[in-house]
Amino acid sequence: MAQMIIANRLTDGRTVFLKEAGGWVDAIDDARLIDEATAGEWLAAAKRDEAANLVVEPYLIDVGDDRQPLVWREQIRAGGPTVLVGAGGAAVVRARARSRSGSAGRAGKLRRAK
Repeated sequence: MAQMIIANRLTDGRTVFLKEAGGWVDAIDDARLIDEATAGEWLAAAKRDEAANLVVEPYLIDVGDDRQPLVWREQIRAGGPTVLVGAGGAAVVRARARSRSGSAGRAGKLRRAK
């Protein structure tokens, strides 16, 4: 089973993924696919980035053939922030979910906070 390393960037808290040549990217599509044989080495590299205060709490996640996380929590994290600040300071609340089979669905509707 393929894996990726997910973490949060320390400067802004965004979810990031370890990329092919090392370093971190925002988009899961640009993340490095890792096999079990090299997972320990890549996780150790991610932990070094954590020690250098680039990211916080890196860990391995399982992904399917479509490069999407198999666990619902990571599916939400991969989709981006769940609370965005819009014009005038209004918060836009967004919830997204995918079933384990990969079909897209919505856990909630878009709405503006008052």
